[in-house]
Amino acid sequence: LADAAKLTPRDELKIPTLSGKIEIESEVLKKAGLPSVAPYEPKATLTGDRFYLLFGRPATLAHGQSLNNPMLNELAPKQELWIHPDRATPLGIADGDEVEINGGGRYTGCIKAKVTPWIHPEAVFMLHGYGATVPLAKRACGLGVADQRLQHGKLYEFDPAGGGCAMTETIVQIKRRVTGGTQQ
Repeated sequence: LADAAKLTPRDELKIPTLSGKIEIESEVLKKAGLPSVAPYEPKATLTGDRFYLLFGRPATLAHGQSLNNPMLNELAPKQELWIHPDRATPLGIADGDEVEINGGGRYTGCIKAKVTPWIHPEAVFMLHGYGATVPLAKRACGLGVADQRLQHGKLYEFDPAGGGCAMTETIVQIKRRVTGGTQQ
């Protein structure tokens, strides 16, 4: 804490750039061979059973370890896969159906579908923090699907200028779960 407010007069403020101002065209990025503002690159339109995977966290779960906490585990929402009705219907997926989600052949998980218009038709959404495999995490082990296992290799795909990982560019395949020769 401070004894008094430390106020800097506006004319003495300086942004830590070469010009001392906010830079749209950055000389530092130019010298590094990077564009200041990268040109837009349209993404492929996904159809059929292919979707972009989005993930998020509820207020009760900060990360994977939170789900093993007894009180937070009771409050934690069920993990569901949000999917738009325009895409769910052709795949034979109804609200509450078990679906398989596959991240390029390396990992497949089973999760209940939540068919909702509140998701982009080219994307599916799930909560992060599920799918623990550590047996000592008795409440969380085996509960849900691990979104990070579907994002294989995405930590190595990043924006060289800003450092952001391309995790939301993960493409997954979704299908209605088949058990014992019949679809569920």
